Amino acid sequence: MAWIINDQENEGFYKLYIGGAGGVVANPNSSYLFRGFTQVKKIDFNNLDTSNVTNMRSMLSRCYNLTEVNVSNFNTSNVTNMESLFNECYSLTSLNLSNFDTSKVTNMMTMFSANKNLKTIILSENFDTSNVTNMQDMFGQCNSLISVDVSHFNTSRVTTMQGMFNKCYALTTLDLSSFDTNAITNVSWMFSESNNLKTIYVGPNWNIDNANEYGIFNNCGTDHVTLKSS
Repeated sequence: MAWIINDQENEGFYKLYIGGAGGVVANPNSSYLFRGFTQVKKIDFNNLDTSNVTNMRSMLSRCYNLTEVNVSNFNTSNVTNMESLFNECYSLTSLNLSNFDTSKVTNMMTMFSANKNLKTIILSENFDTSNVTNMQDMFGQCNSLISVDVSHFNTSRVTTMQGMFNKCYALTTLDLSSFDTNAITNVSWMFSESNNLKTIYVGPNWNIDNANEYGIFNNCGTDHVTLKSS
């Protein structure tokens, strides 16, 4: 069962409860499950079993007033699609995904995009991107993002990074030294409009010779990448 009650602490908002005998098990396809639930500020997923979920596309997107989400117990070991998972959650300021198992994920397109107040994303070194092929707009339009550690990303299978860091106005430095871009076909607008981004470090496997580079540094704080010394 699912039901809502008025949130006594936040006038005009609601509290959503989901309950079931023996607990609640999320469907394998949980895409759009909470999408557009605009009148909620906090979601606690501690009692939701997501171990069978394979599709989390837009699961929490457009929760415009969401300020806090507890995903510490999310079991994502079988998830292959995280496209737009947190897209357009305008009120989020931080996300901690340090427990996420993303070893099977192939699609991270717009995963965090358009979160204009999101300042911090915590991704552990276990945030596995080895099977991901799509990172288009992954952090795009995260206007307030101060820093994000992607220095451990395995991008050897990624074919598109179009707009991946576009309009990240608060970013000043990016370390992409682990990025292997030999499979890339599109990096257009990758850093565009990130006008405070002055330094972009890359490693020896940075190769975009065969990719669409249109607008990659458009209105960016730099017009080149820098090979990081070992």
